[in-house]
Amino acid sequence: MFDSLFVTTSGVGAGSGGGIVSYNIVKALKECSDLKLILCNGTSDLARSININPSSWGLVDNPFLYDYLASQLVVKVDLAHFRGDPFGVTVDKLRKLNKDVKIVVDVPAHNLEVSVEEFYRLGLEYPFKHMIDRKLWKIYIKHVIDADVIITPSTLSKEYITNSDKFVGFKGEIKVIPHGCDLPERVVYINEDAVGYMGALGPDKGFIYLLHAIKNLDVKLFIAGSQSSYIRVNDPDVDKKIFRLGYVKDVSEFYNNINVYVQPSVTEGFGIEVLEAMSYGRPVIVTQGTGAKDLVEDGKNGFIVPIRDSKAIAEKIQYFIDNPSEIIRMGHNARLTAEKYTWDVIREKYIDVYRELGL
Repeated sequence: MFDSLFVTTSGVGAGSGGGIVSYNIVKALKECSDLKLILCNGTSDLARSININPSSWGLVDNPFLYDYLASQLVVKVDLAHFRGDPFGVTVDKLRKLNKDVKIVVDVPAHNLEVSVEEFYRLGLEYPFKHMIDRKLWKIYIKHVIDADVIITPSTLSKEYITNSDKFVGFKGEIKVIPHGCDLPERVVYINEDAVGYMGALGPDKGFIYLLHAIKNLDVKLFIAGSQSSYIRVNDPDVDKKIFRLGYVKDVSEFYNNINVYVQPSVTEGFGIEVLEAMSYGRPVIVTQGTGAKDLVEDGKNGFIVPIRDSKAIAEKIQYFIDNPSEIIRMGHNARLTAEKYTWDVIREKYIDVYRELGL
């Protein structure tokens, strides 16, 4: 059995998509290795853990400080799995402790250029300087370039990493492992026209196009996530259709209030909420910029629409309003799809990657 380490800028556990993914990576590591340490944003009861959020150390919240703190805390291991950026200094430290250490990095990459473009289209300044400054990006992404394996959740992400000059120099292997889901015991439908969106509300999430889509529809829109309580819509006709749930501890509180899930992202590495919705037997409407479209068969378990196309989103929502039996049919197929991507299945795929490294 080999020794391992997990390092992430997210939490480890429920509360965010990144936290759920990190939790299951940790469980995979524990199944096949001696997990020595977790370095994360917060703590975990799965193994010895240390909080590397700079603010918890009395420092400013800066992504590069995560790397500095992690580099001071790592221990000698055979494999280190990273989720988040940047960790170049930490990888260098690990290789000084063990020149043969294997580095695996999760990269849920979205199209950075499209993301920046969307901010500018909406008249906003792109706030993440380290993502667009050439010198800072080189430091930010160093641990990815130095990795033995990149794990990415979608073919969209893999294509971007493969073709973008942002990742020039990477010589390892890229593996596509989608995110997973937990299956609820029962699927319950509601007798009303209600769609939903869960997650962050940044410009590249495309939420504005969903708002435009429902303007002339007789439908309710449920939104959930920590930012959802604060969204303000100037159009009163749209605002009255919106039901803000805020952060939901139990996601069933959200999915059981809707019949159709919409992921309107302009660019998205995956979109774990899409798979969650499918596990609840909800048909989904996703854009071509959403990585989770890998799981969507158009007209069978949902629909795939162009990015930035409110009209196309509206047409698909109206289709479900006009054909309620299709919600049941496509929802049933969505659930069957989700059953192929439970976390038990996905964790085995991670373990296969570790074994292929010869550990």
